[in-house]
Amino acid sequence: MQPTDGGLLRLDTVTGDVSLCARTGSSFECKPVKDDRDLQSEVARLADENKQLKAEIRRLEESLGLDGSLGRPKPKLELPSEEDVDKALSYLERMFKKFRDKLKEFDSPGSPSNGKGTPL
Repeated sequence: MQPTDGGLLRLDTVTGDVSLCARTGSSFECKPVKDDRDLQSEVARLADENKQLKAEIRRLEESLGLDGSLGRPKPKLELPSEEDVDKALSYLERMFKKFRDKLKEFDSPGSPSNGKGTPL
């Protein structure tokens, strides 16, 4: 026990907890004193989580071919060549024509649906 302003400080020698004991009415009441140990363990936990998250970001950047460091330039994004664009458009055009031909086939008078819905 140690006298202090407003009461006595009580130290639990087993756990290290400190309480402030003060007179309330006809008896003494002891309330725990806030301890920095909980705060220190939370700071350590957050520091560890921060380290893990930074490692995960670094891993993701490497898997995507990005470089987060300032020392090396990031790879440039390469756009498709004119030939690649022409191939893609030609493919889409062929797909559209096939789709259009199928629709015409369904709408023709000789089709099983005869324009009355989709055949089962």
